[in-house]
Amino acid sequence: MKQKKMTTHTDGLKKALAILDRFSPKELYAETGAKNALSDQLLQRLNFLLDDRRNMISRLERMEKELAVFRNVNAEASRMLEKKIEELSLLRLITDTTGRAIMAHDPFKPILDKVITIVGADAGLLCILNPESGRFELQTASAAGLSYPEDILVQIMEDVAGRIAPEAIPLLVDDLRADARFSDLFSRPETLRSFASFPLVVEHKSIGILIVANQHANAFDAETDRIMHIIAGQIGVTVQNALLYAEVKKTKEYLENLVERAGDAIFTLDRSHMIVSWNNGAQTIFRRDKKSAIGRSLSDVISADSASLLKQHIESIMNSENIVTTEIDVAGDNGKAAQIALTLSPIRGADGEVIGVSGIAKDISEQKRVEEELRRLNDAKSQFVSTVSHELRTPLTSIKSYVEILLHEMNALPEDTIFRYLTIMNEECDRLSTLITNVLDLQKLEAGRLQARLEPLLFADVVRVARELFHGVAVPNRIELSSEFIVPDHMTRVRGDRKRLMQVLSNLLSNAFKFAKVGGHVGICLNKDEEGVHLVVTDDGIGIPASETEKVFEKFYQVDNEITRTKGGTGLGLSITRDLIQLHGGRIWVESKEGEGCAFHVVLPPDE
Repeated sequence: MKQKKMTTHTDGLKKALAILDRFSPKELYAETGAKNALSDQLLQRLNFLLDDRRNMISRLERMEKELAVFRNVNAEASRMLEKKIEELSLLRLITDTTGRAIMAHDPFKPILDKVITIVGADAGLLCILNPESGRFELQTASAAGLSYPEDILVQIMEDVAGRIAPEAIPLLVDDLRADARFSDLFSRPETLRSFASFPLVVEHKSIGILIVANQHANAFDAETDRIMHIIAGQIGVTVQNALLYAEVKKTKEYLENLVERAGDAIFTLDRSHMIVSWNNGAQTIFRRDKKSAIGRSLSDVISADSASLLKQHIESIMNSENIVTTEIDVAGDNGKAAQIALTLSPIRGADGEVIGVSGIAKDISEQKRVEEELRRLNDAKSQFVSTVSHELRTPLTSIKSYVEILLHEMNALPEDTIFRYLTIMNEECDRLSTLITNVLDLQKLEAGRLQARLEPLLFADVVRVARELFHGVAVPNRIELSSEFIVPDHMTRVRGDRKRLMQVLSNLLSNAFKFAKVGGHVGICLNKDEEGVHLVVTDDGIGIPASETEKVFEKFYQVDNEITRTKGGTGLGLSITRDLIQLHGGRIWVESKEGEGCAFHVVLPPDE
């Protein structure tokens, strides 16, 4: 506006001076003298004004030149100001991009477009280092203003980035066709001629590369270098922030997923004991879904007894900041209480003050059951060692006693007495042999070395042999031994190990005779049904409580009552029998009522 006013003022002066310049002083005097009779003083004044005219015109011309220069300087300043505004706008855009996830939909595309505009480029691309692969990968590119296919051009520029990125130094190429490093990529006339690349360096490490290119040679100068250095530095910081943001987000999602999918219950409470977070494990263990748990007191989701104890622990954590580990009971499946191991820890705020409590709970019901089972098995094993010691010592003592009698009094003893002593010694040796066989078989079974040599045989033949062997046991003990073969022998064909099947029958019949009543009965029944060849061994002894029918097949287990303690035994026979039957592909179970005897069932697959 000031420039316009100055121009108008100088133009008016020049017009006025031009009018004066049309007359000489004498003519002007003659003209004015005729009318006004001007004095000599006025004439002198006019002469002075006319002499000064040329000086004034000269000054005005200089002012015009200075004004033209000022206009040019002002235009350049305006242009530079506009460029600075564009640069600041770009830096603002870069700053605004900070914090966006690097995997968002092309967050750097607007930045690249503005960079291309500011430096007067025709194309550009931004590559970012992938921390996992260690390779520079294309983040965004732009070459829409070129006639050359954009996808092919971007691919070429990616190749360039791959060649220069590892060096992590700025690079300016005035003519790509004349540069041996890149001439093979830019041989076609419609492709790019010059480019400038700048690494994105953060903490002395290159995390990306920014490239701009132009269709003309020598398109970039020192000003481009200055601008690109500033932009590359800012983009580097933005990329680093975006990468860190993405990493933090990824870690956060991973931890949240880890917590949510954990089998253990993980929850947090505020200072009022209200539930703030509640994962899937907590829903399972405490039988309370997330929606109904969050915002409620922890005491609402556990038993009253446990709630009172937990309240004390939580208050203790709030005051002393200690970690507390305890065990509580919560409602479990089928109305049974579940045993829970619970660890409570303080949660601290930014100022270090306790602002809540975190809890991790684990259902240890199964662990407790296993511990109890292991304790029981350990006790049974200890009892087994004691029993085996007794079972070994008893027959050895008996044998030794009879041997000593025979050594010292054999000539004086009647023949039938000697025979009876030898028979007892033989029975005790059999007893020792059975015990040792069971112990050795147990060792082989646990080591997986016991094998059955399966071959076709008639199970009825094995049963008959076992029946004859135990007939000698039945008579002196006044126990009736009966047998029933319901199907013909050929229908009892199985694939089995004769020796091991004999061991099965021996264990079952020994067990039946051990607990049968004096004058009682032991029965053998062999049949075939839809499942296979079916053997049943029965006795009329003390029976087994219903709660223990599954346990009798466990190692070292014996029904705990006065009769079993009197009868003795190692508790291995039925366990080994079950394993031998399983080696044959069969199964075994027992049916019993306490006080009414037992029926042991064995089913073997037929060989058809």
